[in-house]
Amino acid sequence: MSGKSPFQAFLHRAAAASLLVLLLCIPFWHVAVLESLGITALTVFYHLAVRLFLGEWLLMRLIPAHPDWHARRYRVSPREQALYERLGVKRWKRSMPTYDPAEYSGSLDHIIEATCRSETVHLCNVPASFVPLLFSLAFGAFPVFLLTSLAAAALDLAFVIVQRYNRPRLIRAYEKQTARRAVR
Repeated sequence: MSGKSPFQAFLHRAAAASLLVLLLCIPFWHVAVLESLGITALTVFYHLAVRLFLGEWLLMRLIPAHPDWHARRYRVSPREQALYERLGVKRWKRSMPTYDPAEYSGSLDHIIEATCRSETVHLCNVPASFVPLLFSLAFGAFPVFLLTSLAAAALDLAFVIVQRYNRPRLIRAYEKQTARRAVR
């Protein structure tokens, strides 16, 4: 997995490991503990694999390489920014991993575009988080699938919040930089 960040490599390994555990458990489904382990592995694999696939597919097919970060959907209102301040995003945002740190290097406009792409991917992941609720039709345990779906959706929303929290600062820095260049 050369060329991948440590976090990317971890997610790919974790998805592969959960798939392997699932496949190893299937022949022994009649043993209750292995059935539970297999269902857990299925759920973990789904949550990881769908994010890896959906993220790559969206970035390659649907999300433009240079999204219009002036578009209304990417704007952050003062009220929304105040909410992020109350949530203490500044304190915990650094503990959030970055899937592809290379996306957040380079010019400020490139970084702003990366926040838009990342926000869009994570927003698309939120409804996908609830597909495992369908697993409860086959396996029961609806509350367990609901909790894992809520946790996965909350994690994606945390990434959306970080992108939206950071973008206004990046835009202000970009505008100052552009104004300085125009004066020269």
